[in-house]
Amino acid sequence: MLVFAAALCAAPLYGHSDEVDSHTYTVLARHMAETGRWLDSGYLPSIFYRFREHLPFGIWPFALTTLMFGERGLAPLALIFSLGTLSIMLLTGTRVFGRSAALVGVLVLSTTDSFFQTAGRVHLDNLLLLLTTASTLPLWAPDRIAPARWAFSAALSSLAVLVKGPFGLLPLVATTFARAITVRSAREIASGGLAALAALLPAAIFLAYDALLGEGTWWHGYVVDQIYASARGLRGYGAADLMPLTSLAGRFWPALPLSLWGMALGLRDLVRRRATAVAVTAAHVSIGLGLLWLPTRKLPHHNFVLYPALALLAGAAVAPAVGHLVASPARRRAAAAALVALAAGTAVASLAGAGAFLTPRSCVIPARLGASVPRGADVLVVAPGKDWIAIAALAAEYGLNGWPARFLEGDIPLEASPPGSGPRDPGRRAMFALVRADVPAGAHAGWQERAREANWTLWTR
Repeated sequence: MLVFAAALCAAPLYGHSDEVDSHTYTVLARHMAETGRWLDSGYLPSIFYRFREHLPFGIWPFALTTLMFGERGLAPLALIFSLGTLSIMLLTGTRVFGRSAALVGVLVLSTTDSFFQTAGRVHLDNLLLLLTTASTLPLWAPDRIAPARWAFSAALSSLAVLVKGPFGLLPLVATTFARAITVRSAREIASGGLAALAALLPAAIFLAYDALLGEGTWWHGYVVDQIYASARGLRGYGAADLMPLTSLAGRFWPALPLSLWGMALGLRDLVRRRATAVAVTAAHVSIGLGLLWLPTRKLPHHNFVLYPALALLAGAAVAPAVGHLVASPARRRAAAAALVALAAGTAVASLAGAGAFLTPRSCVIPARLGASVPRGADVLVVAPGKDWIAIAALAAEYGLNGWPARFLEGDIPLEASPPGSGPRDPGRRAMFALVRADVPAGAHAGWQERAREANWTLWTR
C-alpha cells in the first residue's frame, strides 16, 4: 500500500506547478540556507522582506536540506513527510482501528486529490500532518492513556505549534475533548489540558523573548498581524463564511460519503454510550470542525489537519465489508495479489511520467524570458494588479527579485513599496521589466523591448 501511495504522490512532480505557496517556501528555505538567518526569515526585497506569516522553525528542515543537498532535495523531503503520515496511519491505525480499516484509510487519503497533488510540494502542511497525526492518532483508542503517552503527544504537538501555530495545537485540543466525551471522564480534560499547555510552552517562550528582549518583529508580525488579525477578520484575504464545510465538500473526494458514514457510526456509538475508537475519532472531527470555525479568516487548506481522521473513519465504515470479502485464505491471497499489481502498475506509470497529465507542464513565465535575466536581478512585473504568481515563479525558478508595478514609464515606475518590503529604492535600480499583455500599450521612456513570448514582453532600461 505504501509503494502505491509513494508512486501516486510522486507522480504530479513530473508536471510543473506555479503554486504560490510552494514557490514561496522554496525561496524562504533558499534564503535561510544562504544567509544563515535561522530566526529572521525573509522572502523578497519587495514582499515580506521580513517574513512573519509563520514562525521560522517549520522552514528549518527545508533550509537544512537545501544546505546539504540543494533544492533538488526539497521534493523528496516533502514526500518523506507525507509518506510518514501514511505510515503512522497504517501502523498505529492497525492497532487502534484494525488492519482493514487502516489499509482503507491509507488508500483513501493517498487518493484524495488535494493530498497527493501537494504531497511532494514544499508546504508546511506536510510536516504539520506528520506531527499532528503522530501526536493524536494513538489517543483515539478509548483505552486509558498513561502519563508518558500524554507527554509524548505534548512533545510532538509542541513541534507542530512551532511549525504552524494554532493549527498545530488544534488536533490535540479536539482529541482531549473527544476523549472526555467518549469515556465520560473529566480526568481526560486535566491530562489533555496539561499536555496542551506544555505544547504551547516553546513557542510562547520564543515569542515572549522577542517581545520583551528582542526587536519585537515576531510578536507584532506573527501574533498581532497574523494570529490576532486572522481571528478578527482584519486581513485582506480569506473567507468568513462556511469555508470549513464547503472545503470538505469540494476537496475531500472521492471518499467523503464513506467518511460521513464513519462519522454516523461514531456518533451512534456516542449516543449509545459505547466507548470505541470510531466514536473518539468522530467526536475529534466534529470538535475540530467547530474549532476551525472560530477564526473569522478561513482558508481551504486549514482542514488538512482533519484529513487523516476522516480517512480512517472511511476505513472503519467499510472495514466489516472488506473483512467479509477476504474471509477465506484464497480471497486474501487474491486481494494481496491485486494490491501488489496496483502498486506495481502505479509505480511504472509514475516513473513513465504519467503524472504530467495531473499537473500540466505550463509556466506562467516563459522559460526563455526568465532565463535571459541575470540571477539576483531586480525585475519590474508590470500588470494591472499585483501578479503574485508571476513574482513567485520568478523568485523560485530564476532567482529574480520581482517588484509589482502598474505601469512602465520614466525613471521611477513603481507605486509606493508594499508593506514588508526592503529598504532599497527598486525603481531606480531595476534594469529589467516583464510587462504582461493586458497592460495598455504605449511609449515607455528609457526602456527598450527585447523579447516577446506568450503573454509577456521583456524590456530593458
